[in-house]
This record gives sequence, structure tokens and C-alpha cells, in this order.
Amino acid sequence: MADKRWPRISCQDWIYDKTQVPYQSIATQYNWVCKNYHLAPWTVTIYFLGSIVGGLVFGYVTDHWGRIPAVMLSNFCGLVGGIMSAFSTTFLWFSITRFVVGLAFDNCCMPMYVLTWWCNDWRLLSIVTSIPIVICLLMYFFLEESARWLISVGKIDKAMSIIKKIAKVNAKTISEELIFTFEKCCKITNNEEQTNKDYTLMDLFKSCRMCLITLDLVIIWMIVALVYDAHVRAIIDIGPDIFITFSVASAVELPACLVPMFLLDCVGRKCMSLVVFIGCSTGSIIAALLKIKWQIALAALFGRFCSAITYNIGIQWAAEILPTVVRGQGLAFIHIMGFVATLLSPFVVHTKHYSPSAPMLIVGALSICAAALVLFLPETTRTDLPQTPTDTEKLSKAQRIFTFVRKIHA
Repeated sequence: MADKRWPRISCQDWIYDKTQVPYQSIATQYNWVCKNYHLAPWTVTIYFLGSIVGGLVFGYVTDHWGRIPAVMLSNFCGLVGGIMSAFSTTFLWFSITRFVVGLAFDNCCMPMYVLTWWCNDWRLLSIVTSIPIVICLLMYFFLEESARWLISVGKIDKAMSIIKKIAKVNAKTISEELIFTFEKCCKITNNEEQTNKDYTLMDLFKSCRMCLITLDLVIIWMIVALVYDAHVRAIIDIGPDIFITFSVASAVELPACLVPMFLLDCVGRKCMSLVVFIGCSTGSIIAALLKIKWQIALAALFGRFCSAITYNIGIQWAAEILPTVVRGQGLAFIHIMGFVATLLSPFVVHTKHYSPSAPMLIVGALSICAAALVLFLPETTRTDLPQTPTDTEKLSKAQRIFTFVRKIHA
């Protein structure tokens, strides 16, 4: 029996269980275990800190410099940081590169990452997931700036030039008289609304109605991000093989993108969000209550499918509600709050150690809360995008008036 008085030495050598992941990671290569076990989680935290900084910086760039510069700069950060990650040899260097990659996260349309048997080395994985970003950078020479944004900041002549070019590419004919009239209207509206004013994020909180709409969007998106990430993490524990389980679960992402594409404009943002939030809650709670493994897997996959749809609808709906002049900053702020909520998802999944059904019950309850909050957002289907915070307030007010009149008529 060991005597506590015996001298102790730190671990000198390690043998890792590669049953689930049969290749080396940066944590196993540099032995981030025992007294250094905290280093790996810190790299994840630093990555999300980069996401928060990137959201603030590129949100400002989006509204003040334009959409194209923001996309190009964020993709450039993703490319440089990803390639540099592959050549990291120390914790400090790897943390810096992950921070740079984090700057790009969500700002370059969330570049997909693939975990496969072929990329069986963490350095190769970093390079393979970074190289495709070069294609995005080349799009700088083909993409045009947002005409709506140009109009909102008073650059109407440039916007008219882009509109004419779009018409030419689409083989449409627009009369000079119509262009002249539209340009004149834009200039009048620009003068009246002062859309060339330097709007900031605080404009979303200056009036009571706009503030409530913004807070509603923030809370809903925090729930969406938390529920989605919790489903991604929890689904891995369902099957015996991490690669097969993750691949099957990821397969629902494609139909989750196609469903909103075909139904969103027909059903409406509010109705569809309500249905899928309830579906996510139902699938999650059923998964928590079932005992047979394959039944739990099916219910959890349905919940994951619905949570992916809510993610896609949320991105679209928030962009349509927030006014053009502060849309970039507003979306960045909402997504940053989503990152904050995502930091809690590991703790939600960790509750399985207290009760196996706890994680799914928690995300099910959160989904019900989000469904209730959806009822207070304005419907944007087949409506003009708001230019200013005042337009968003009118959109919300008009929606309530329409609902009230419809109830009276019924």
C-alpha cells in the first residue's frame, strides 16, 4: 500500500487511448495533460474571444466601409490564422493563431470544417480547411458592393451604376426615365432620413420599441446558438463511433438548409420559427424520456434537424428586421451574444453526469422559451427591408395593427 510520505514526481511519459480518435491531436502531441490539461480548453476560449473581437470589428467595417471589405478582411484572417495554426509548436503561438482564426468565425459565412479519416493529422486539417478560403478572396474581383447599403450612406451614383450593371447581366431593360426617377427618390429620401449619418449600435436602443425588438432578437439568438451547439456536442455520445455518429448527425444540415429555402416565403418567418422551435423541443424532450438507444438517436436527430432550421431562419430573419444603416453592427452584436451563450453549452452537456436526460430536457425547455419570444417579433415576409431604426419600428407597429384589424374583421 502506498505511503503518503513517499516522494512524488510529475508524469514523465504518457500512453493515449486512440480507440475513438486513432490519430494524434495537438493536445496529445505536446502532452497537454496532467498539470497542463487546462491548456486545450484555453485555446477554445481564446478562439471564441477572437470571435467576439471579430464580430465587433467587422460589424463596424460592414456598416462604415462596406460589405465587400468586411468579407474579404475576415476571410483573410481565416486563411492566415488557419495556415499559421498548422506550424504552431508552442501553446502561445497556437493560441495567437486560433485568436486570428476566431476573428473570421461567423464573419466569413462560417466556413465549414470537416473531420474525416483522410485528414488524420491536426496540421493537415488546419491547412485543408484554410486553403478553400482563397476562393472567397478571389471573389473580390467579381462581387459588387451592396446597392442598398450604398444608398443608405448617400453613395447613390455608385449604387445606380451597380443597378444598371445588374440589369445588364440579367438581360433586363430599365428605362433611363425610371432610373432617373428612382435616383431622384433616393436622394430625396436620403436627405429626409439623413441616412448618411454615422449610425452606431446604440441607435438600436434609443427608443423603447426598437430596444425591445433588439433584445428579443438577442435572447432568441442566444437560445438558438446554445441549443444548436449543445445538440452538436451531445449527439456524439449516442453512437459507438464518433466519426459515424458525427457524420450521420451532420447529414441533417443539408435538408435543414433546403427546407427554409422552399418554405420560408410561403409559410412566413414567424409561423415557421414557431413550428420548428416546438419541433426541436418535442424531439429533445422525447429523447430525454426514451430508454432504447436507437429511439433516443432518432428523437435527438429530429431535434438537431429542427435546431439547424432555427439557426438558418434566425440568420435570415434578424437581417430583415434590423435597419440597413446599422445592420452589420446589429448582426455582429447579436452573433457575439450567441458566442457568449455557446460558451455555456459544454456545461449543459456536462449535466449528463448528474442525470443522462438532463441535457435534452434543458435544450427542450429553452426551445419552448424561444418559441414564446418569437411571437413578439414582426413578420418580414414580402415586406421592404427597413432602412433606419424608425422603419423597423413602423414595421413592428404595422404588423400589430394588421393583426388587430384581422381579428376584428374575423
